[in-house]
Amino acid sequence: MLRCVEEGNHLIDAAESVAKVDALRPAWMRRAACRGHDTAMFFPSRGKSCDPAKAVCAGRPVRPDCFDHALALDATTLKGVWGGATGRERRRHRREQHRRPEAA
Repeated sequence: MLRCVEEGNHLIDAAESVAKVDALRPAWMRRAACRGHDTAMFFPSRGKSCDPAKAVCAGRPVRPDCFDHALALDATTLKGVWGGATGRERRRHRREQHRRPEAA
């Protein structure tokens, strides 16, 4: 069964639509190890472990890009594990960065 989505005033194949969106993403997102994993793993409910998501991120070449991307976004609205770090860990990193004296 061919799934179609509406784009403007015509229908396109859903796979074509995904490909268009994917092309707009940064290259590091297209190479991320989390692609293909259940997204729920990266947004665990309260009390659930973040370790499985962190394990997916660990040691991956795009992890620093993902972490920087998460830091650039609004810390109060971005939830889940990004770049191998939870929201709490990213907030801690921001606070530590602000406490460091400027390099001369």
